[in-house]
Amino acid sequence: MKTVLLALFALTTTLTMYGQLSFTVQKVDASAVPQVVLDAQANAFPGVAVKLWEKQTATGPKSATGARYVATFPLDGISTRARYYANGKGISATSYMLAAKLPQAIQDAAKTNYPDYTLMSGEKIKLMSKGTFVYRVRLRKGAQKLVVYMDETGKVVSKDSLPSDVTEDESAPQE
Repeated sequence: MKTVLLALFALTTTLTMYGQLSFTVQKVDASAVPQVVLDAQANAFPGVAVKLWEKQTATGPKSATGARYVATFPLDGISTRARYYANGKGISATSYMLAAKLPQAIQDAAKTNYPDYTLMSGEKIKLMSKGTFVYRVRLRKGAQKLVVYMDETGKVVSKDSLPSDVTEDESAPQE
């Protein structure tokens, strides 16, 4: 019996290790970014100067490995990060905002739907493949934290309906 339990434990541990995805992040010069990514950034945000490029290399399940490039830049005075696959396909662009900078519809929906929580901050996320927007809203009640996704009208959006590339970084920096 001990042998069977030990074998199951070893198998579970091994599968868990192989199922996890990890990222290595390094700052890179624009000259190290593929031209197709630079072109995609210039087309998506014309006339905007990138302040920092990062290369994120994923390791984990075979289908998830690869590189992504992240451009950091100010957009309308708001810190913004745009993410691209190495082939130039845009993933998302995220603008970080304090609660008072979020659109009124988002502020009102947070207050109505979560009256016991305080709206702390949020991000406006452009889903680049769809050209649509979603807001990731951070709320707090004492030590309890809550992350909710909303469309532009303040309607709650299921996290499961969003691409995993958008929901994987819920601990993003706040402005």
